[in-house]
Amino acid sequence: KNRLLFVDKNCVGVKTGFTDNAGRCLVNAHEEDGMQIISVVLNCQPMFEECNRLTNLAIENYMMKEFIKPYNFVSNIEILDSQKAEIGVITIKGFAIPIKKSEESKYEVKYIMPDSLVAPISLNQSVGKVQVLYNNEVIYEGDLITIEGAKNNNMKYLFDNIIDKWF
Repeated sequence: KNRLLFVDKNCVGVKTGFTDNAGRCLVNAHEEDGMQIISVVLNCQPMFEECNRLTNLAIENYMMKEFIKPYNFVSNIEILDSQKAEIGVITIKGFAIPIKKSEESKYEVKYIMPDSLVAPISLNQSVGKVQVLYNNEVIYEGDLITIEGAKNNNMKYLFDNIIDKWF
């Protein structure tokens, strides 16, 4: 019964219906460019055309925006008291949401991490944060982690560590 399934290659699901109170109804699901659009019409004679119009309106005005890619390299951070000079830092999780195309400039991605770290540093150690801001307000925050470890080669640290283990 649903024409949209046959004319719209991105139509992924629907439910038609009718009741005396609600009249002809349609719930339509459309997936495009990583974004799912749900259109709902109640008591609507041209329900297929109206859902299609609403879907096209959403596509014109919204887009899926990937602000942070999962496991994405961010930067190297200098390491003090180690044979390694620096260590790589990555994001863990990604973050993508649908946004209004006209508001894209209101979003900002901010990385908060130190200029240097003191060894020892362990693999997957959280060393900073990544934030997504909308109008200067945080809407997402995630950890930045190290991609490897680094031992401390400072003699005082090594000596103190040996003493702590003996006693």
